[in-house]
Amino acid sequence: MAPALRRLKPVESLAERIARAFPAIGRAEPLRELGSGASGDVVETAEGIVVKVARIAGPTAAYEPEWRALPVLALHLSVPVPHPRWRSLAGEVFPHGALAYAMLPGHTPPEQGSEGLARDLGSLLAELHGLPRSVAAEAGLPEWEPRARYLELRPAVMQDLAHRLTPAQHRRIDTWWDDFAGDPTFPATDRAICHHDVWHDNILVNEHGHLVAVLDWEHVDWSDPAHDLAPLLHFGEVFFDRAVSAYREAGGRYDDDIAHRVEWYWPARALGGLSFSLRHETEAEVLGQVRKVREIFFGS
Repeated sequence: MAPALRRLKPVESLAERIARAFPAIGRAEPLRELGSGASGDVVETAEGIVVKVARIAGPTAAYEPEWRALPVLALHLSVPVPHPRWRSLAGEVFPHGALAYAMLPGHTPPEQGSEGLARDLGSLLAELHGLPRSVAAEAGLPEWEPRARYLELRPAVMQDLAHRLTPAQHRRIDTWWDDFAGDPTFPATDRAICHHDVWHDNILVNEHGHLVAVLDWEHVDWSDPAHDLAPLLHFGEVFFDRAVSAYREAGGRYDDDIAHRVEWYWPARALGGLSFSLRHETEAEVLGQVRKVREIFFGS
């Protein structure tokens, strides 16, 4: 007699899993995709609830930093941040966890930004960086030293770049690593609450282009404020200079030492992005990160 075929459990849709994990949020379908990447997917339910579903494990798995920190930061910041109301820990429904909160009004800005947005972001970062360490402690934020983490990535990144760059280009970046590791201005003693990824994909603006919300706080910690300022260069140097001017006017300290570290962190972020892609993303996405590295180091 032939063995009986084992009946497979039907694969649940994302909407079905959201409904099972968060029965209190109301109707899930139809879902609207808000974003998707190696670290996770973000969708909006029919009831206007944003659900972030993690894809990878690690310190930010199950969105622990956001779950813990955002209710505290919301009390101290003048710009709205998500207010997480539901969380699913890593388990059967979501292997790496999920987080849900009510949708905030606004839309992502154009990549070039605007003068008003530059001033808004500069003021917001000055406000964030001015919060005392007691707030960081209340939010349970860990301390992080960016340069040390980047230097850990060097061997794998350089091994990969060896077959993507010319020997001269590879030597140039290898020399950059040596200089970065040997710079006596590190480790920085400045510390502040940092978002680490303030750029157009993680902010919302209104119809006039002004900042109305800051999203994606999964890397929030107590760290070097220069590393928090570097992502503003995604908008271009003119935008960055305007943001720094507003940062200073709002009480933020931006001196030669911080400017010097921003110059280091900008290319370091590109190499860090390549490292992440090598570990978690497709070859096409790796090539995109290699292009960013080429553009920053070689202008091409």
